Amino acid sequence: MVYPKTNRNHRTTVKPVLEVSYGSCFGKIPLGARRLAAWGLEVTLLAISTIAPFYLGLIANTRSVEETVPLNPILMSTQDAIARTFFLPKRTLHKTVTPLTNLLWSAALAAPILLTGYQLYGLAKTGENWPKRLLGLQVVTLEGTPPGLDRAIRRELLGRWGIPLGGAYLVWCWSGAFPRLGILSTLAILGLLAEGLTAQLHRRRRAFHDYLAATYVIESQTIYSHGQGMTPTDGYSPFRSGSSLLGKGASDDDAYSLTWTEAAGGLTSVVLTPQSMGRPRKLNSWRSRRFGRRFGLTLGVVSLMGLVGLAGGLGVMPRYRQQQTQWQDMAGRNDRVFLALVEMLTSNANPQAMEHRTAILALASSEDPRAISLVVDLLAQTNHREVMEATQQALVTIGPEALPFLKRLNQTLRNDQAALQSEESTQYTTIALRQQTVKRAIAKILILYSDQLHDADLSRTDLGQVKKGVSQFRLVLDQTNLAGVQFRGAILSGASFRKGRFFGPGEDARPGTYDDWITDLSGADLKEADFTDADLTQAIMQRSSLLRAILHRVDLSQADLMGTNLSSARLIGANLQQAILNDALLTGADLTDANLSHAVLQGARLRRASAVGAVLQVANLAQSNWQNADLTDVDLSGANLQSANLGGAYLKRANLSHANLQAARLRGANLTEINFQHANLIETDFQDAIFFTSRVADRDQFIRAILDDNITHQFEGVDFSQAYNLDNEQLTYICAQGGIHPACRP
Repeated sequence: MVYPKTNRNHRTTVKPVLEVSYGSCFGKIPLGARRLAAWGLEVTLLAISTIAPFYLGLIANTRSVEETVPLNPILMSTQDAIARTFFLPKRTLHKTVTPLTNLLWSAALAAPILLTGYQLYGLAKTGENWPKRLLGLQVVTLEGTPPGLDRAIRRELLGRWGIPLGGAYLVWCWSGAFPRLGILSTLAILGLLAEGLTAQLHRRRRAFHDYLAATYVIESQTIYSHGQGMTPTDGYSPFRSGSSLLGKGASDDDAYSLTWTEAAGGLTSVVLTPQSMGRPRKLNSWRSRRFGRRFGLTLGVVSLMGLVGLAGGLGVMPRYRQQQTQWQDMAGRNDRVFLALVEMLTSNANPQAMEHRTAILALASSEDPRAISLVVDLLAQTNHREVMEATQQALVTIGPEALPFLKRLNQTLRNDQAALQSEESTQYTTIALRQQTVKRAIAKILILYSDQLHDADLSRTDLGQVKKGVSQFRLVLDQTNLAGVQFRGAILSGASFRKGRFFGPGEDARPGTYDDWITDLSGADLKEADFTDADLTQAIMQRSSLLRAILHRVDLSQADLMGTNLSSARLIGANLQQAILNDALLTGADLTDANLSHAVLQGARLRRASAVGAVLQVANLAQSNWQNADLTDVDLSGANLQSANLGGAYLKRANLSHANLQAARLRGANLTEINFQHANLIETDFQDAIFFTSRVADRDQFIRAILDDNITHQFEGVDFSQAYNLDNEQLTYICAQGGIHPACRP
């Protein structure tokens, strides 16, 4: 096409027929397909920047042997916010990680923020980011300029991502589909696709986010090549018949004012300006005329609303003043009552008098916040049993609000008891009686207000059993709801929690979500406590002492018992599925018929434990110690017993199919009728292990004894070729039962 000859700065009006200089190898692909591809690249880059360092950190945290450190505070807050938003259970949160994981997860948090900022900056300044530039796309305003930061944020963060994802999240919550993240992911994808497909409903291919930010997507370098103008090069014409800036169907209102500059040597620059920018606004538009016609009506409505508001205010003010006066009179009356009761307590010379005790009970009923501390102070100072009983009754009447005050007094009295040398002294007896009163008050509050104590904190409180003396006490909270109560470091020895509930689904009534009420018993002294039939689902019991505790049929599924002392504990029929028992001490524990499938007992010590008929499918028992344990009929299929010590264990009829016994020690273990199908026996130590009960002194007699019995093919296909310390008798039996070993003759 021949360039027009014209004077400098000549202006004319033409239809937008811009030739596209794609600058991309994707120029022949339709615009809609390129927009979709650009969006996919943006999502992929963002996902990789987050997911890659996160999973690397997760791998480093699970496989590294480094000492763990506390999670970065910023990561801790971010993790908590994510869990709260998506209803993730608290047990999935990490508190300690390896240093490398801390670094990688910090990168997973920072990388998407930096990438998003970089992409938004490029979009704001030039209308392009890396994916759009690659695919020959550009975002411009209606005037043909780059969108700027405010439009870029509105377009991307609000229109493209915020509204679709926010809508999907609201539907997910309101429909009751939470906490199933698969449904949320599906809704999010559908929301994003629906928002993107809005571009197909418009003749100019403007999506919803383009409308929100008043932008267009065009082929790149259409308007801006170098600053505000475009410099044609040899062989390139900026115009072509049939092409359009706004796409097909552009109307006359889309006409542009085209200005070009000519110098010696030809056309040097072209500037395209929308014709609408040069049109003066009509003052008498239809909106102005319509507003003018209804101005009187509008003024009347506004005036009427003002009068109604004024009348309402004048009517409400006297009533408000009257109510304020009543409140002030009531507060003054309550204050006078409180002062009168205090005077009655201080003026009464005989603390054991009925008036004295009546005043204490009246204080509890006064609902004055000062009454709690006053009653607790009376309990801390009195030496009379009658006054102690009255203060206990008063504190129980006050309810859960008294627990923090009772907790502080309990800790103070415990320190006072520890400071006294002689338990026979009168002072010690008085302190012990006060402590007994405090314990009883706490116990009664826990029973009477059990459904209101989900945030109660009784950490480091002494509620332990006292078996002798005048201050005998035992905490009995059978069938009590203690979900969410914090007992960290508390002394609860000898307590009875039969059929107690230590887990609740939270306010959303959905178990397995962030707001679940989970009791924290970490570091608590629970020696000889009774938890028969109790619900301790997901309970936190790290490094607690459950020595000789009774845990029959207790539900400890997904509970955290890391480092807990369960020596001689009775867990008959207990549910410990997916429980964490790393480094736990279960010496002499009774795990008969217990379910520990998928549990983690890495490094746990279970010497002389009884696990007859227990289920340990796919459990992680690496480096655990089962010396001399009774594992008759135990199900260890798929379990990880790498480097475990099973020396002297009784494994008759045990199921070890598909188990990993690499480097495990089975010295002296009873392996009669055991199932080793598909088990990993590399470097397994079988020294003195018993495979067959008919042991005789003479080898020929031993072989005849095997042949006399029915051949069961017990070890058919089991590979013993890399096992250690197999003697001749063991090999003879293994070969007779179909096992694989170089010593077995074909």
